[in-house]
Amino acid sequence: MRIAPSLPLAAVRYASNEDIPAQSATKAAALTSQVIITTHAMLAVDLRLRSMGRALLPETDWLIVDEAHLLEDAIAQAFSDQMSVYSLQLQLRAAKERFRDVLQQKRMMPAIDRLLAHGAHWRDVFADVPTSHFMFFAGADEGKPEATLVLKRLRDAASIMLPDLDRLAASAIPELDLESVIAALRAITDRTGHIALELSPVRRYPSL
Repeated sequence: MRIAPSLPLAAVRYASNEDIPAQSATKAAALTSQVIITTHAMLAVDLRLRSMGRALLPETDWLIVDEAHLLEDAIAQAFSDQMSVYSLQLQLRAAKERFRDVLQQKRMMPAIDRLLAHGAHWRDVFADVPTSHFMFFAGADEGKPEATLVLKRLRDAASIMLPDLDRLAASAIPELDLESVIAALRAITDRTGHIALELSPVRRYPSL
């Protein structure tokens, strides 16, 4: 019997097996075990990996789930991409201060400055929107005029930020975790997946 170790959710979802030694070690340990004890989160990650043609845990004839009412939330989290514009702003400012030399060497400082400016602009974009919560379903009509306007603003803002985010992600700046942000914004621009939007009642920064 072996206990599957915990792995960072974003790392498992976005990297290949070769990128994470612990992931390969976990899979190797599971393959040699008769009984595997793991978490809801790890089981949910394995389901997401299988949807992408990969797997972390081996095939099994039996699955016993304790506290099964928690599994739904774990699966929803594993199959969701989340971002907060305010948190992204904080992350970018911290990277700008801590890795200024690296950013300048990689010529990424202009991209950081543009993203910070665009991020601040998101607050102004939604300043006149009275509603704080929206839900958009893939392939469905936006419905009310207010929702249609909000979704258009979301897509416009996401389209502006994605090129610089892609460049930053490719530059491998330390401690910049942009995969979930990029995936969430890509779902908006590509019109794929369901989108839940919450506007901060104070700052009006959106969270997706």
